[in-house]
Amino acid sequence: MSIIGIDLGTTTSEIAYIKDGKPVIIEDEFSKKIIPSVVGIINDEAKAGTFAYNNMIIDSKNFTTEFKRYLGEKDKFIKLNEEQFTPLELSAILLRKLKETAEEFLGEKVTEAVITVPANFNSYQRQLTQQAAKLAGLYVERIINEPTAAAMAYGIENIDEESKILVYDLGGGTFDVTVLEMFCGILEVKSSRGNNSLGGKDFDELIENHLVSYINKMEKVNLYNDIESEHELIRVKSYIKKVAKKAKEELSSLESTLIDLSDLVNIKNKTISMEIYFTRKTLEELIRDLIISTKDVVEEALKASNYEKNDIDIVLLVGGSTKIPLVKDTVKKMFPGKIKDGINPDEAVALGAAVQAGIKSNQIDSKTGLIVTDKCNYNLGTSIVKVIGDKEIDDIFDLLIPVDSSIPCGGKNYYTTSYDNQTSVDIDVYEGYDKFVYNNTKIASFTIDGIPQAPKGVQQIGVEFRYNLNGVLEVGVKIISTQKVFTQIITNKDIEDITNNIKKYITNDNSEE
Repeated sequence: MSIIGIDLGTTTSEIAYIKDGKPVIIEDEFSKKIIPSVVGIINDEAKAGTFAYNNMIIDSKNFTTEFKRYLGEKDKFIKLNEEQFTPLELSAILLRKLKETAEEFLGEKVTEAVITVPANFNSYQRQLTQQAAKLAGLYVERIINEPTAAAMAYGIENIDEESKILVYDLGGGTFDVTVLEMFCGILEVKSSRGNNSLGGKDFDELIENHLVSYINKMEKVNLYNDIESEHELIRVKSYIKKVAKKAKEELSSLESTLIDLSDLVNIKNKTISMEIYFTRKTLEELIRDLIISTKDVVEEALKASNYEKNDIDIVLLVGGSTKIPLVKDTVKKMFPGKIKDGINPDEAVALGAAVQAGIKSNQIDSKTGLIVTDKCNYNLGTSIVKVIGDKEIDDIFDLLIPVDSSIPCGGKNYYTTSYDNQTSVDIDVYEGYDKFVYNNTKIASFTIDGIPQAPKGVQQIGVEFRYNLNGVLEVGVKIISTQKVFTQIITNKDIEDITNNIKKYITNDNSEE
């Protein structure tokens, strides 16, 4: 039984498996290797992938995409077919479709996968990804970072090479930079930095805004405000989004393209109809600042790895947005002559996930294959009260696991009670870089009871963080005087708070006609 590799992307997803010792991309029923990360509801049935994408333009109210960007946001709901869905639920539906696609392609049942996530995903987002897979009928023991997976796809073909590699991963919704060193079949991650809110989606939005501004100027309208029908507004927005994305993709190989907005919409008895000549130069003017901002992330990753630009031997361009000529030119100027050709930016991450799956399933010999060491991508710590001089200062961030620690890793410290007869303590878990916790991100909080009453400062509490290979955090707390130990996997109750609605949709037969 095959273990598949899945690149669960913001705008597109890919699936791969091991065939004759090599990773191969799986095609869907439309012979597509790149599967749109689109989910919709038709006739009370969940649809996903290419079929859903093809129907989105004519029924955009009941379809959605780019929900991965909201994974981990509390109280975030997306409305489809008059029902509310969480990003977790939508991810589960998409993963179910990817599972079924693999089963149809391989002709066998698939129950396990290796899934990739952005390097900057936190512990909570990684657990949500695992939970979505579980709902879709997939067991996921390993989650790996997208740039690391891309490097694995390269490394398995160049196993004897010794080199320092930088992966520049600019996808549909996220951006990551990872620096690695490859030697003797070992792929060691040195550092990862990224931006979970930067990707091709942002470029699309800039083009959309440009088109709408042009229409408003030429036609003397306020396009989105003047459309009275909600259904028409959704249709027009969806269409402009589609042509904007198409124009961006065409300008990767062309200097100009013609955007057809013929008979776009009727507003107050006036038909909005035009063709817009759109050039690569205009596109580059729109997106230049965002592309330039990626250079700062590259510098951060290099600094954290203790490498200079000249130390890098190979640069891998990964993610569909690296097809944009301005992106390539920007990276080439930073690393002249070091970009590795022949890497498929759309497929590399899924292929790497399949390599990890192949090692796990013994389809790739782990002794002669790659050994990968990854890093913790955040500072992890807790909130404490610290005495400075004669004053007690609250909300101090006490670091337990530093960023860039090789995983699995851990950190431990001992604390005392902060007031007389204290019988419980709140353990707050934060990730971030500031010395005060309120400037960092709180990822969990729980309470430990059972501390024997004693004067302030007498009772000791040991707190240990353990960060595993999947980037999931476990916290152990020990009351020293009683030797009582508490263990908490850092999670949130809403991970398990799955509605009957999602179970209904993903247990339906979602095969396309």
